[in-house]
Amino acid sequence: MNEVTEEMKKQAIEDGWSLEQVEKGYFIVGSNKIGNGATHIQRIDRLMKFDSDDEAAN
Repeated sequence: MNEVTEEMKKQAIEDGWSLEQVEKGYFIVGSNKIGNGATHIQRIDRLMKFDSDDEAAN
């Protein structure tokens, strides 16, 4: 897990991410038109808190 600065958090919130999502460093994605529709975790790329979506999900 990488360090996230207050400035990075501020920018992410300005980009439209919620405070909860920013604190976690990831968001939950529901079903989509591609794939099987399963819910999964995606990191917030701007924050780079995690090196990958897999790391964010663990």
